[in-house]
Amino acid sequence: MDLQSPVIVEVLLDLPLPRGFDYYAALATEEDVGRRVKVPWGTGQKVGVIRALKHTSTYPADKIKEVLEIWRDVPPLNARDWQLLEFCSSYYHYPLGQTVLAMLPPALRRVGGWQPPRRVRQPRKYLSQSSAPPLNEAQRSVVQAILQQPNFAVHLIHGVTGSGKTEVYFSLIEKVLERGRQVLLLVPEINLTPQLEQRLARRWPNLNWISLHSGVSEKERARRWLTAQTGAARLVLGTRLAVFTPLPELGLIVVDEEHEASFKQQDGLRYSARDLAIVRARQGEFPIILGSATPT
Repeated sequence: MDLQSPVIVEVLLDLPLPRGFDYYAALATEEDVGRRVKVPWGTGQKVGVIRALKHTSTYPADKIKEVLEIWRDVPPLNARDWQLLEFCSSYYHYPLGQTVLAMLPPALRRVGGWQPPRRVRQPRKYLSQSSAPPLNEAQRSVVQAILQQPNFAVHLIHGVTGSGKTEVYFSLIEKVLERGRQVLLLVPEINLTPQLEQRLARRWPNLNWISLHSGVSEKERARRWLTAQTGAARLVLGTRLAVFTPLPELGLIVVDEEHEASFKQQDGLRYSARDLAIVRARQGEFPIILGSATPT
C-alpha cells in the first residue's frame, strides 16, 4: 500500500445489508483485520469488525468518515474463524456483517467497549482426580477405531441414555487433550451442563475448561470466550451458541444428543449447530463425534 495514501478499512456492521462500509483509519495495519472497531453511523455510533484494508474506495472521499476507535484489547478473528463465518453467511443466506456480530458475545458488541468482570467465578476444585471407569470391550473398540482416523471423519455413537456414551466421549477427549489440542463438547440444553460440569471437574481437576451458555452473565461469558480464543481454555462445554467459539487448536468436536431440535437456532441467524460443527470439523480436518439414541 502507498504509505502516502490514507488507509481505508472495510468494516462489517450488524446491518441487513450484503456489504461492508469504508472508513478511514490512519493507524490501521493488516494485523487489525478481524478486530472490533467503533465507527460513526448517522447521528450515532456502531460496533463493527474490520474485514479488510483497501487501496481505494468506490465512495467519494468526502463521504468517508473516520474510525473512532480500534479495539486491540482482544485478539482478532483469524483465518479459520472467517472461513466458518463466510460459509455460514453463504449457506444460510444471512448478511456477513450480521453473521460476524452474532458470533461475538454481547459484551464485545457494546459501543462503550469491553470491561472484564471485577469478580471471576472460579470453578469448583476437587482435591483429587477421579479415576476413569474401565471401558468394556465395545467401548474400547469404538475408541480405538476413532483414534485410528485423526483426520476429518464423522463418527456416530448410537446408544440409549446410560449406555456408556459419555465414557467413550471422555476417553477420546483425554487422548486429544494429551496431544495438545482443544476440544468442543456441545449439548442441546442448559440443564444438561451442571452434571457434566461436575464430571469434568472431577475427571480433570487441573484442566482449564469453560462452560458457555445463555445462563452465563454477559461479562463472564465474554471472559470465558476470550480464554478459549487465546487457547488458555483447553475444553469448551456449551450449548448451540458455543459452536462459534474461536478455538485456535481445536482437534475434536463432540455433539451429544445430536438429534435434538434445540441445536437449531430459530430466529435471527437461523442455523443448525450440529451441521455447523460438522462443517467446522471438515474445515479443520479433525474428527467429530455425534452421539444419539435416535440418530437423524
